[in-house]
Amino acid sequence: MDRSRGAARTRVTLPTPRVEPVEPPTGRELEVKFKTDAAGLKLALRSELLAIETADAPRRTLRSVYFDTSAGDLRKQRMVLRVRKVRNTHIMGLKGARPLADVPFSRSEMEACVPSLDPDITLFGEEIAAELSRVIEGRLLEQKFETQIKRRLRCLNLERSQIEVAFDEGFVVAGDRRQPFTEIELELKAGEETALYDLAVHLADALPMQLEIMSKAERGFMLAADDHPMPVRAEALKFPADATLDVAVEIVINGALGQFVANWPALTETHHRESIHQMRVALRRLRTALSFVNRVLPCAEFEIFRAEAKQISSALGPARNWDAFQELIEVGPLRYYARDEGFEALLTAVEERRSAAYAIAQEVIEDPSTTRFVLKLRAFLAHRAWRSALSGAELLRLTEPVKVFAGETLERLHKRSNEAGGFRRNRPMYDTRSA
Repeated sequence: MDRSRGAARTRVTLPTPRVEPVEPPTGRELEVKFKTDAAGLKLALRSELLAIETADAPRRTLRSVYFDTSAGDLRKQRMVLRVRKVRNTHIMGLKGARPLADVPFSRSEMEACVPSLDPDITLFGEEIAAELSRVIEGRLLEQKFETQIKRRLRCLNLERSQIEVAFDEGFVVAGDRRQPFTEIELELKAGEETALYDLAVHLADALPMQLEIMSKAERGFMLAADDHPMPVRAEALKFPADATLDVAVEIVINGALGQFVANWPALTETHHRESIHQMRVALRRLRTALSFVNRVLPCAEFEIFRAEAKQISSALGPARNWDAFQELIEVGPLRYYARDEGFEALLTAVEERRSAAYAIAQEVIEDPSTTRFVLKLRAFLAHRAWRSALSGAELLRLTEPVKVFAGETLERLHKRSNEAGGFRRNRPMYDTRSA
């Protein structure tokens, strides 16, 4: 696309990325998980996208036991402690809380070998053991549930990256309850993050799979407690002190995208009315962020993703409208005219239309195009693909502190609001004389 504006502009080239394979950041697990069925798993095993030159390794049986205190102290801190048995080896793993912006792709992870299925947190080292001891406050760790998995593993070497592919069939088991699952997991073992998302996009285009948001641990804890996924609100974004505009673009967009996908389970499993609201809030935040960034860093993809987000939000709109109408009746006239029989017929009709709208909303989330939207946007961010659409002063702005962009944006919005309200600004938005 020709983005010139009538005059030639000098193109500035950013530093060339390192080309040798690199390990992901220590203790960070980066993965993409898909859920599918037995037929989808067979198609994936035969897919050229996941083909390797050597024969598959023998299928392994994995048993993982998950632990917490009776009070659920680790779960409250969004920490997961498990011991996995692979043949005669026992591996203890600890996964930490992940920021909403990383859902469902990344979280911290560390492992240590243990002699049996009983955990020994001292083997994580003094610092981590002290933190875990502080969290559990002396309470005993007990088994909560386990997973039983039949797994096939493949290792793909893609140019400068290495991706491990796990084909899993199994159960989450809590007492006498069992929940089956069939998943395909891509994990970056070495190399560039972009390779992981690019492969995930190609798979989503070619195979009948949907992005899996919930981890096996989350499913296990809910099965054990007879619990359900809850809606997720936005979290405050965290920026490095020296964050540039280039870094901030990814953080802001990822934050909104993470809130959107984190609410999928609450919709698809319980039709929780707040899930629809939070997804539309997330998509509104996402569209606003894309619009703001596109103003300063013009890139056609920003507008394309913005239009897709609007389309998804519009499809979720009827469900939210019926929720709001139902609530308006319940907290309004129904409180004062509860004995009026006419309300029963009205609420019955509203519920029928609300249920139909929720069925459509669930279809939208489960549609392959929505999975592709999320993965393509994540791949776009990993590539920092907006760079290729910029030149000259626009490209140089990427290295500026994000505080400069934030200040300019607030000033512009403040000026617009003053003009819309018929006021004229006589002094800067931030008057240091009054400090």
